[in-house]
Amino acid sequence: MTSEYRPNYWIVIAMFLLAWGMVVYARQAENRVVTFPIDTGQVPNTIAGFRMVEQHDLDDLSKQMLTPDAYIVRSYANEAGYPVNVLVIYGHRKNTFHSPGYCLPGGGWAIQKKSIEHIPVVAPDGREYKAAMNRFLLQKGEQRQVVFYCFVEGGRVTPSIFKHNWYLLQDRLLHRPAMGALLRIIVPVADNEEGAADIARAFARELVPIVQHQLVGKRLDMTKE
Repeated sequence: MTSEYRPNYWIVIAMFLLAWGMVVYARQAENRVVTFPIDTGQVPNTIAGFRMVEQHDLDDLSKQMLTPDAYIVRSYANEAGYPVNVLVIYGHRKNTFHSPGYCLPGGGWAIQKKSIEHIPVVAPDGREYKAAMNRFLLQKGEQRQVVFYCFVEGGRVTPSIFKHNWYLLQDRLLHRPAMGALLRIIVPVADNEEGAADIARAFARELVPIVQHQLVGKRLDMTKE
């Protein structure tokens, strides 16, 4: 004799209410997020032997869509005029962050290769580790460029936007200062791809710890207050 399975509707209702409560709590946490100002002047005008030659503004559409707390869009160049583009977007809102992997293939650029690079860096606390960054090779006609990008949240660096948003959500739920950054480096390929990648690595080795310090340092200051 077989017995029919009858779901316990009280359990189903309790699980639904719990899920609904978590959603409401997460939304409330989004509104009362603890944040702090970012000093973009901490990013130096000279990086890896390249000097800043121009500072750009975000276009109005990007500002409206991303609502960043702060940002840097700069062009650097060495003595020979070889260019590097640097973008750092800081924010505490979920909509601030997007994956360049989705928007890079535009304007005729096509992704030829993609992989994960592990860049040796020194964390703000002096610890040595390897920061994981996305690496893309883009091509448009005869032009090619290497792109490195990652997401920084406090002392954590990840190539995954999903992990990045999860880290920010954890901070919001625990009422900790929630601020992250998207860091992107673009280097045109002149002679060979690895030459451009070497320049991107040199920039990343200096930039990642600086951005981490901007986020971690201010958070520690607030914790002491």
